[in-house]
Formats: sequence, C-alpha cells, structure tokens
Amino acid sequence: MKIRFLILSLFCCFSLSAQIADKKTYLKPVLLEMQKKWPNNRTINLIFHGHSVPSGYFTAGQVHTFEAYPYMTHVEINRMYPYAVVNVITTSIGGEQAETGEKRFQTDVLNKKPDVVFIDYALNDRGIGVERAREAWKKMIEAALSYGCKVILMTPTPDTREDILSDEAPLAAHAKQIRDLAAEYQVGLVDCYQAFKDMKTKGTDLSLYMAQNNHPNEEGHRVVAEKIKEWFTYVPSTDGSDIHFDFENNSETHTYDKITNREAKFNGSKIVNDDIRGKVLDLPTTQSNMKLETSPDFLSGNFTLLFWYNQPSNVFWRNMLYVAEASGKNFLGLTKENWHEVKQFCFYNNAVSGVVGSNLELVNNKWYHIALTVNNKVGTFYLDGVQKSSAKLDMSQLNLGDFYLGTPNNTTALCKLDDVMLFSQPLGAAEIQNIYNQQKNKETSILNPDIKNQVSVYPNPVKKYEPLFIDISDLGSMKGITLKAFDLEGNLLHEQQLLSPEYCLYIPEKSGFQLLVIGSNKNEKYIKIIVQ
Repeated sequence: MKIRFLILSLFCCFSLSAQIADKKTYLKPVLLEMQKKWPNNRTINLIFHGHSVPSGYFTAGQVHTFEAYPYMTHVEINRMYPYAVVNVITTSIGGEQAETGEKRFQTDVLNKKPDVVFIDYALNDRGIGVERAREAWKKMIEAALSYGCKVILMTPTPDTREDILSDEAPLAAHAKQIRDLAAEYQVGLVDCYQAFKDMKTKGTDLSLYMAQNNHPNEEGHRVVAEKIKEWFTYVPSTDGSDIHFDFENNSETHTYDKITNREAKFNGSKIVNDDIRGKVLDLPTTQSNMKLETSPDFLSGNFTLLFWYNQPSNVFWRNMLYVAEASGKNFLGLTKENWHEVKQFCFYNNAVSGVVGSNLELVNNKWYHIALTVNNKVGTFYLDGVQKSSAKLDMSQLNLGDFYLGTPNNTTALCKLDDVMLFSQPLGAAEIQNIYNQQKNKETSILNPDIKNQVSVYPNPVKKYEPLFIDISDLGSMKGITLKAFDLEGNLLHEQQLLSPEYCLYIPEKSGFQLLVIGSNKNEKYIKIIVQ
C-alpha cells in the first residue's frame, strides 16, 4: 500500500482539518510570474474547462465569447498586470458533463501546458448525479495537481427553475460537493452559487442576470468574473522590510524581491539548494555577484541590513557586499584582517569612517545571521541576534550607487547568502533578535536521540507539485494513523488523519527541510524531505 503525497504549497499555519486554499497565497507563484517584464517574463496559460457557461452560450444557441467570464477575466488581468503575456483558453463544450470532460482532460487541457485550470461542470452534472460527478472531478483535480498547475473549482451559476435558497435544490448538493473537494485537495474555489444565493437573499431579482433559465447574461458573467478576480489580486509578502531577497522566486538570469518584486541579476552567481536553508545564493568564483537592478535609495542615512552568511573557508578580504560610490569610497561588507586582529566579518566604510564587526572566528560551512544597523552615524553589528560591537559609521558623505551581493572586482566573496533584508530605518536589538529566532533552522531540535537514527531521508529534493510516494505498508491498519509535518525548529506545520488507504494529500509552500511523522503513537516512521 502506498500513500501519495503531492508537494504543492504550505501555509504558515494549518487547521487540523483540510481547508480551501488561501486567496492571498495560492496563486502567488503565478502572480509573481505575471509581474515580470520582458525579457524575463513568459506566457501564462489560464484554461477554463467546462460546459456551455464558460463557452459563452447565452440563448438560442448564440455564443457571446466577449461577454463571458473567461474573456472578462482576461481583460481584468491585463489591467492588473500590464507586463504579463496571458493566454485565456476555453476548452469547454456546450452540453458536456464532468465524466466526458474528464476523458479529454489530458489531451485538451494538460497538453496546453496550463498554469491555472478552472473547472465548471456542475450545471450539467445533475444528469449524472453527485457520486459519479465526484469521481470525475477527483480525476481531473488529481491529474492537474500531478501535472503541476494550480486548480480553481467553480460552483454552479443559477438555474432559475430551482429555488436557490433551498438546501434541497439539486444544484445545492453539487455546490456543497465542490466546496468539499476544494477543501479536500486544498485548491482554489470560486463559489458562484453562494454569490448568487447571497444576492437572492438580499432581494435581488436573479432573472436580471440570466440570458435564459440556466445561462447567465453579461451581468451574470460579470458577477463570476469579479469572484475570479479576487484570486488574482497580488498581496505582497510583508515582514516590515523594504527589500527581502529570499531566493525562492527565480528565473535563469534574475531573482526577485518578495516585497516589491524588485529584480536582481545573476553574474557568475547562482541559486543552489542548501541542506539547511533550502534555496540560497551561491557566490562561487572570482567576480561573481548579484546586482540589484534598482539600488535602494536610503543607504546614505539610517537603515538596517540583515542576511544569513556561510563561508567555505577563511581567506583574507572577501567582499560579500559591495555598494559602489562615485569617488571610490565604497561601502563594503567583508572578511578582512585588521592590523591588530582578525575581523572575521565587518562592515567597512572605505576611506570615510570606521569599521564595525566581530573579531570572533566564524566556523566554516556554518550559517550565521549577520545584522548591521546605522543610526545617527553609528553602526552596530549583530551576530546570531546578539550585539557584538558599535563604532562610528558615517554614511552621509557617500553618494552610493550600484548595489552588489558579491563584488564586481577581483575581491571575490566565495560564500552563500540567504534572506537578505533591508529596512529603511534602524531596528532595535529586540527586533533583530526576533527576526533571527524566526529564521533560524536547527536540524536537531525536533529529533530526540531515541528517534534520530530512525529518520530516513527522501533521496531527492521535492519540487512543488511533484508526487511523492511513500510506502507505509509496515504500519498495518489505517486506524488512528496521522501525518504530521514539522519544520526543523519543531513547529507543527500540518496535521491530518489518514482516512484513505490509497493516498494522503499534503500541500506545502515553504522551502527547506521538513520532517514528516506518519503513523500512530505505537508505530511511527520518520521521513525528512526538502522542498524546493
């Protein structure tokens, strides 16, 4: 017996039961792609699969393509994301129900390489009943998730021959089932049925929104398009920083700031997978760097800079941070040997004022959290959340320009970096300690000596949407068996009871190592995975 885990997206907090995907986070990878400009953008494919309603049928067989919700959605997305190249593809067929739609799902939908698939069949599924419809919907959902795209399920638009306010109406049963499927698979949901039901509850005459009894008119389609639009509203991640490169959103040539989508270009640098921190920036060779396309404009005043740093060896004068200044009085973050003592890491305001850093020897191949605050021309250095030193660091005399991680000259960094954050104000010691505590990874914190030797490691990093098969036949009965996922600090990310002997769906959106604990109190197995 095998349990299938589809690794997709992970919210910071899960309830103990399955839930519908979060509008703020579910489509975020797609929305970030749609913000990229040429030449770093790509075509995004949105596919609407279903029956006559997404096809645009109104009445008497007339098709109003440009007054139907797929086209309306296309127009709205173009307004919201003016640099995006978006294909809206309708694979819907009038009169079709889910069983027939499932049979052509691979050839007509997945072969078109969708980024997001919308499924809308419930109106016609009344002819096959909820049980048969459920099986067909499940097959389409699982096929889409296995392929690697996002899925948004749609409850039906009204049929005025039914009482939409009655829980006994046939469409009500299908709407409920679709909501349950969205929660079970933790995918998106556009609840058209509830939207029209709410309108009816408020006294709205739904016939004003219908072309015929079971086909909405342009205004009815607009109601649906507005509900879809909610999924495409980009909500920036915010941790209070002005800039935050976590190296999770990358193209071959660029990475993107998670706060404002600011671009940074690779030049000899690259993204690699680290056993502890997941995706990180590697500066491996002479002159390797990552250059911000638009440099921050606040570094000549008060600010805070934080990042995670890992060095492979101790070598004199390595620049991991280089901010150019027209006169050559550059601002550097580097390892260097001072005249009297080894400065294992310091910030150096070249030829203007001051060195601030630590004289502690850093262990090679270990991650350290480094922070610098500049407040009223005084720099304060923190290592792993603890203040180490303060010194004069006058930035006001510098007219800073290009901002590099790494260096454009021969003084190579040879290090790895992660979670590079910039704040346009100086943070206090407690705030820096809090960020350090939130971001640190301790691989041993959830593994007590009794179980550490029992942990198996999945042989390859797990990509988002990749099916992961784990044999649990040795656990015996399914009764009482649960799946728990922890991060490496011991925080519970997800918990669910395994009810099916065939598969269990786990949806992460957090990179790095996680520990899966599967079984019951009497018999458990432990599997460590890394999510890319």
